[in-house]
Amino acid sequence: MNSEARAHLKQLLEGQRVLSIAVLVDSEPHIGLLPFAVLPDHSGVLVHVSTLAKHTRGIAAAKTVAVLIHQSEEAVGDPLQVPRVSLHAGVREIRRESPEYDESKSRYLSRFADAAVTFELADFRLFELKFRDGRFVEGFARAMDITPEDLQALTPPDQPKPEAEGQHERRRWMVPRD
Repeated sequence: MNSEARAHLKQLLEGQRVLSIAVLVDSEPHIGLLPFAVLPDHSGVLVHVSTLAKHTRGIAAAKTVAVLIHQSEEAVGDPLQVPRVSLHAGVREIRRESPEYDESKSRYLSRFADAAVTFELADFRLFELKFRDGRFVEGFARAMDITPEDLQALTPPDQPKPEAEGQHERRRWMVPRD
């Protein structure tokens, strides 16, 4: 992955706020739409979901899910040019009594402050979706496989961690057309 593609992928992960998730529920495919917070090393995301939602049953029962994060079509114009990344992710629940729960909750709330009330509700659960492999499409005829190492390379070890949502200006980018 070249540096331009790496920058576009990082901007996509940090600039978008919702992902589509594909799971199996009762042996049938189901898709949900979820807000997410990116982990500091870009190796995965946090999602906070209600057990009342059908997709949560699929997430809770799964070892692996598929996610899709994409830029809006309106920002690009041509649907074939929509930047997107599809990823397989391992699933791990972060239980309220676990040592990392408070830090994960803070990371999620730094991006979605209005979701604080949902952390008080008993039917909500916090999950980490750890990326395994995927496919990044920068636009038409510009696609590449990505690995966990590609994602972790988005934040070099000597670079400070990304700022929390709301503490920086949201940026949009368009894929240049040839």
